[in-house]
Amino acid sequence: MDAPGHDTLGNLRLVQSTLPCPLVMFSQDGDRETIRRAVLAGVSVYVVGGVQPKRVRPILDAAIARFEQFRDLSRELDKTRTQLQERKVIKRAKGLIMAHRNLSEPEVYQLLRKAAMDRNLRMAEVAEQIIAAADLLGTAG
Repeated sequence: MDAPGHDTLGNLRLVQSTLPCPLVMFSQDGDRETIRRAVLAGVSVYVVGGVQPKRVRPILDAAIARFEQFRDLSRELDKTRTQLQERKVIKRAKGLIMAHRNLSEPEVYQLLRKAAMDRNLRMAEVAEQIIAAADLLGTAG
């Protein structure tokens, strides 16, 4: 295309939000702002100018590699965020139990761990249940 328009980039953004995939854009527009908007819309590789047939495969390979790298980083970030949130929930539940039952942190950790194993749940799920119960009883402090 000569230059990707606002509608084109909006449609690409929609595609990427519903069905992420590697995208290659061939354009005559080498403007930095246009390239930036295309990348923000989900374009993996933006090629300016004509393309020779022998360059197509390496360009596609680069787009796929870039997409996979971004997808892996996004998954890792999501996993890290989830782990951090779970740690916060567990810490809060441990604090509630420590205050209510006058136990040490290692004792509370073992108590939570055993409860999770007995119920076949993750510790974070047990911690969420404890926090919900404390909120219901008005003891969440």
